[in-house]
Amino acid sequence: MKRSVILVSLLILALMVLAPGTQINPAQAQQGGFFEPFDDPEMPGWNKTPGAEVVDGMLIIGAENYVRRPGEWNNLELSVLVRHMTPGDFVISFRAAGGDGFHLLMGMESIILQREINGEVQHLESSELPEIGIGEWFELTIFALDENITVGINQGEPLLAVSNIGSYNSGGLSIETFPGAEIQVAEISLNIPGEDIKQEDNDEESSQTDFVVAEVGDLPALPWVYTGGPSGGLGYDIRMDPRDKEIMYVTDAFAGAFKSTDGGKNWVPINTGITARVGPSGDGIPVFSLTVDQNNPDTIWAGTQFGGGVFRSDDAGNTWMSMNNGIQERSLSIRGFSIEPGNSDTVYLAGEVSSWEWNNELISGIQFDLTKGVVYKSTDRGLNWSRIWVGDHLARYVLIDPEDHNRLYVSTGIFDREAANSNPQTLEPGGVGVVRSTDGGASWEILGPENGFL
Repeated sequence: MKRSVILVSLLILALMVLAPGTQINPAQAQQGGFFEPFDDPEMPGWNKTPGAEVVDGMLIIGAENYVRRPGEWNNLELSVLVRHMTPGDFVISFRAAGGDGFHLLMGMESIILQREINGEVQHLESSELPEIGIGEWFELTIFALDENITVGINQGEPLLAVSNIGSYNSGGLSIETFPGAEIQVAEISLNIPGEDIKQEDNDEESSQTDFVVAEVGDLPALPWVYTGGPSGGLGYDIRMDPRDKEIMYVTDAFAGAFKSTDGGKNWVPINTGITARVGPSGDGIPVFSLTVDQNNPDTIWAGTQFGGGVFRSDDAGNTWMSMNNGIQERSLSIRGFSIEPGNSDTVYLAGEVSSWEWNNELISGIQFDLTKGVVYKSTDRGLNWSRIWVGDHLARYVLIDPEDHNRLYVSTGIFDREAANSNPQTLEPGGVGVVRSTDGGASWEILGPENGFL
């Protein structure tokens, strides 16, 4: 799949008509994200050739055709839900402007990342692909942060990772097919790290894609009609109203927060005001953790997976308010909240920081990501947060001594993350254990092996 010469000839026109772009530093020339479900055959905001068209909510790009979206994007997380309809290659270009840009060449067996500068194509990195059949849907993710780019498929470990690329353009996005190749694209989302995806105005409580893709046994991949309920993901927290056991809440890292008033027989989404959106369709609502305030059960706290989104509801989940002031990380995953007994003003949150943030690129341990942890504290019901602990593994729970509220315990770690102080080369696991504070988080001590923790 050595396509450098062909790639230049196919892309030169598309790149010339994209936004001019500017050599930038990472803090400049950034445009908001978007979500494209292809529900409008006219594809507003896009340019396309005659052989690219939307049919029944699906973008079909025939051989030697393209779609492009002009814009000014540099730091981005791009997700494309796509499938090959015939054998052949296609290319996704990003940060593309004039004769410059980055090109991800996607074949049936391998993937190549290239950079174009003034019309000259440079090879950056390539990798073999896991087996993907004709007609099989897969999610292709490109994460570009400053001078680092990673590429993955189906939310697995990165297939490509490059760093120290130097100065680069802000620019637009395009998808183009090579001779003989036809692809279908279900959805595209472009998310800005640390920001919410820009959404269309919608009177409904939360938008949902009109289908998801599933495979059963040897049956081919087919569209399924969405009929209600969570779309599937990681159901992380389930909580109950202490006043009424019939009132329950559950989180799902793709479908947001849900509420039941009949003991779990029926569930309704409660995401009004929760603005975070992720995933290949751009309508994933990454509510990860949820806690009911035992002092006042109408007050509920919710935290997102990535993005550092903190939300508070004062009306039992009917509406939510963003409470992010003071959160320093761009991609914090919030593992849970703890509210001081008898004092709803004091709230703690425990979080996970991925290696791509604290190291500026992803680092895998023996099997999983090397993560750090943080604990934040608010004394004004979330209006402002202060970071009171940072450690070498994710913070899982914050426990408050019911007799002495200044005495805090933080448990760290979980089975599918590895401590940042691990040594994968020597197979030595790291870790922190349990940490304790006796002054409300002003100082901490580690309770380790000498205290009985192995």
